[in-house]
Amino acid sequence: MVYKFLFYFILISVLAFSCSSERHNMISKVYHNTTARYNAYFIAKEKMKEAEVIIYNSRNDDFNRVLEIFPEIESGTISNISPLLEDCIKKASLPIQRHKNSKWVDDCYIIVGKARYYKQDYENAITTFKYVNTQSEDVEAKHQVLILLIQVFINTGEYNNCVAVMDHIEKEKLNKHNSRDLYLTKAHLYNKLENYEKVVENLTPALPLIRKKEKRPESILLLHRSIKNQRIT
Repeated sequence: MVYKFLFYFILISVLAFSCSSERHNMISKVYHNTTARYNAYFIAKEKMKEAEVIIYNSRNDDFNRVLEIFPEIESGTISNISPLLEDCIKKASLPIQRHKNSKWVDDCYIIVGKARYYKQDYENAITTFKYVNTQSEDVEAKHQVLILLIQVFINTGEYNNCVAVMDHIEKEKLNKHNSRDLYLTKAHLYNKLENYEKVVENLTPALPLIRKKEKRPESILLLHRSIKNQRIT
């Protein structure tokens, strides 16, 4: 009985040591990838989706003006979703702290950055996105945060920084998701600058990249059609 107890004690100790967040063996990676993905990261991702649905549904399209690609989030909406966004940050921070060798850490940082972005905490959002860009080994994650960084710079009116980041990322090969987001983000920038020719130039390739199961924002379609038909003066 004593030997059996010692056997299980040693086995548990070895597994615990092997699964340390500081180790990079196969057992540790599988454990931390699985735990990070299906626990805190999954919850944070679902809460972020919930927040984005609220943001989308709260938009007010003014058809007497040129429609926005990404409408500005109203202060009332920010107040309503702030607890949800704080929860996103809290949940996404857990894998960052406890599962450092998980491949989902970058995704958690992106959720944290987006939550700060939606709260209009632009300074900390920029810091988070820049951190992922400099520290991540995931090329697609780096592309995603650069696109989000452009969006933050658009909101803060830092157009020179927008152009600098765009010049860099346009030299990269992007996946479909990031290509779509970059086209929409560029269209958003040119819409702010009232360069409608460039808006159409970027909306045209963006629309086919939006998956059929995704809800196409009506404002984007209407803006594309109205500009293309030269109804905007």
